[in-house]
Amino acid sequence: MTKEQKTARKQSAESGHIRWIKDNCLRTKDGCDDYVFISYKSDDYEQVLDDIVYNVCKRYGLRVYFDTAFDEDSDSWINQFYKNMCSKKCRAMIAFIDDSYFSSYATLIEMMARKTRKAGGDMKPDSLFFIPINIGDVTEIYNEQNTGLGTERFADKRINNQAKPELTLFNRLFTELADSDRQLRYIYTREGDYELYGEKTEDALEYGEMYLNVTECRELMKLVCPKDNGNDGGNKGFVEVIHDKLVNKGITSVFGETADKPPVTESAKPGKDSEKEEKPGKDPDQGEKPRGEEPDQGNKPMGEKEPEGYVYMIAGKEYCADKREQGKIMYDAFAALTEKYPDKAEILTKRTSVAKVEDVVLPNTRDAKPSYFRICKKFTVKGQDYFVGISYGLEQKKGEVRGMLKLCGEDPASFIMIKEPEKNNRQ
Repeated sequence: MTKEQKTARKQSAESGHIRWIKDNCLRTKDGCDDYVFISYKSDDYEQVLDDIVYNVCKRYGLRVYFDTAFDEDSDSWINQFYKNMCSKKCRAMIAFIDDSYFSSYATLIEMMARKTRKAGGDMKPDSLFFIPINIGDVTEIYNEQNTGLGTERFADKRINNQAKPELTLFNRLFTELADSDRQLRYIYTREGDYELYGEKTEDALEYGEMYLNVTECRELMKLVCPKDNGNDGGNKGFVEVIHDKLVNKGITSVFGETADKPPVTESAKPGKDSEKEEKPGKDPDQGEKPRGEEPDQGNKPMGEKEPEGYVYMIAGKEYCADKREQGKIMYDAFAALTEKYPDKAEILTKRTSVAKVEDVVLPNTRDAKPSYFRICKKFTVKGQDYFVGISYGLEQKKGEVRGMLKLCGEDPASFIMIKEPEKNNRQ
């Protein structure tokens, strides 16, 4: 990582998205909650932690474990990651894969650990559920440069105080896997060797032998990383892929509430008006009519009467909705954006709230799949039918609207909530 990347990561860890994850969704083996193990190359931290992991935690309350000590001299990674992976509370591993991931001995150690008997705490080999997320291409690279495994001193004079523990664990994991897959030994043959390696510097000679170069690391990764690294097979974003794969596997205990319902927010707790709106059959606008056929409900001139519900701006235009029509916020956003950008309707399906009609099963029922379409409305854009699902709490609805704006090239901040109805305090 560059110095600038390290500074930015430290700032995020102290006051940004990473800090939010640590405060709300980070779990370890010593806690009470189940979690998923996050594996990634440190160079990719911004895309992985600041973006994808933050958003899946924020939207679904996903509980996660990852090393939070970002100091290069910290021993927490090698001493802690395997213990946390071997806990029964660790229900899955999510790996964010690209060329840099395939070239790192650290991520190779994590990938090998996933296949051991201890992973997941059940003493069964290769049983920890695995989700690969491809954030970049994996190409053919032949590179004899040192990965750093077992290297105590590097050519830039950095000293790795954890070289021995890393090498010891690597060799132990390798030996276990090689017992069942002899192909591994054609690539790496030094699992009984623990002599540390020192690269040549201006004032010190090279000593020992390099353990693992980049090409060897990548060849080992090919053998221990599942070959099928397709994210989904559908047109979904990474956040939705992670959620859906865990739910489909029945791993729901890792979410803040339930796997088929986003976490309840302060503005959408049971018993409040916003929750009533999410029951199927209660939304007068959940019908099957294409966009443009229904009457314009709620967009009255502001001078006539002060609305009792929601007043909001979307891309410079003012809208309003009754206090029991919370979902109309999302309907208005989709209608406004597809009217202005009809060619971008399909790209909006990257949001979980938008899908082509043929991709939704049993819409407007409690058995709808995906579950966001338990309440939904059909829109027609350029001959293609879409559903917009609104089975979210208010804060998640706001997030979906901002996400739609961003996908269309609009400033997410152009969605402004001017007024909300007073909260109903009845029990």
